[in-house]
Amino acid sequence: MNTVNNKKDKKTMKTNHNKKNVQFFNEDVATHGGYLYTREQLSCKLANERISQSRNQLYPFQGKSILDIGCGDGTFSIELVQQGASHVVGIDPVPNAIDTAQKKAATATIRNIYFQVGNIYELPSFFSTHKQNLPMRENNFFDCVVLRGILHHLPDPEKALQCVAPFTSTILIIEPNGYNPIVKLIEKTIEKNI
Repeated sequence: MNTVNNKKDKKTMKTNHNKKNVQFFNEDVATHGGYLYTREQLSCKLANERISQSRNQLYPFQGKSILDIGCGDGTFSIELVQQGASHVVGIDPVPNAIDTAQKKAATATIRNIYFQVGNIYELPSFFSTHKQNLPMRENNFFDCVVLRGILHHLPDPEKALQCVAPFTSTILIIEPNGYNPIVKLIEKTIEKNI
């Protein structure tokens, strides 16, 4: 078997899977005005409150610059500003999620938060493109990068972490159930049926 073609095939499959994920989430936000996990259902609300409380105990956000990768519809990025972060930059590959996040921030009259469409694997080009519009420190450095519930959506989590590392000294990873073996089995079953 030709390993070069095999690697290309795997990369193509990962790229196509990512595009399907982005398309699915883009349609979800367009249809429902946000993500299921941020809506006002009691189970979502209680689970997210617990996760946010744990997050707040793990890192002192007061006065810190935060990069929230995979910010989704902005719900948890806004919480970071409310916890006292000096500013938050939220990026997500889903355009409708970013539109929703910007609207939520405007409605809450939060000024020190910035949302842009972006990809975790392309951070250097993202920052060079958006540097003028974002409150950046020298060398695009942040006090903390938050990855909340995104690693299980990525085709190469290890590479994603390598992409993030140059931009901070602290990476806060919150994966409530993404690497749960049952969740992985469900994802594989669903993927085969899509």
